[in-house]
Amino acid sequence: MVIQLAKAMVPGMRVIASANRDESRQWVRSLGADETVRHGEALGEDVLRVAPEGVDCIFSTNSRGQLPVFVEILKPFGQIVAIDDPGALDVAPLKAKSLTWHWELMFTRSLFQTQDMIEQHSLLNRIASMVDAGAIRSTLTQTLNPNNAESFRKAHAIVASG
Repeated sequence: MVIQLAKAMVPGMRVIASANRDESRQWVRSLGADETVRHGEALGEDVLRVAPEGVDCIFSTNSRGQLPVFVEILKPFGQIVAIDDPGALDVAPLKAKSLTWHWELMFTRSLFQTQDMIEQHSLLNRIASMVDAGAIRSTLTQTLNPNNAESFRKAHAIVASG
């Protein structure tokens, strides 16, 4: 979804997505990615091949051990948005380029009962309107029923299989 949201909400944004398998590369391109690169050890090399000047921001779902490559490929004043839990993180390498690390958790407002909790409602309505208008599409590929432990085990097995 983040590929589609970036393209819809930041006109002209060039999105580089990481994907290793052919079907994954096709999938992210169908969602709007302009370029695809390999993740893992090839990430830095591949990103700098398609964006020699570096990138302005990184959205990461898997940042464990990636800080050195993120610092390498980000332009000065770049930003990292992470949604995972990479464990201990030494952010000192971000300083030289004045890079910023942002954590994103969709439940922060409700967990802490923030004064702007209604903003979550507004965001979800905005996304729903974008889906209804065809500006973005669901990434749902399979539905498992009924909603029970067996279906959850099956879903986890599907995700674990790649």
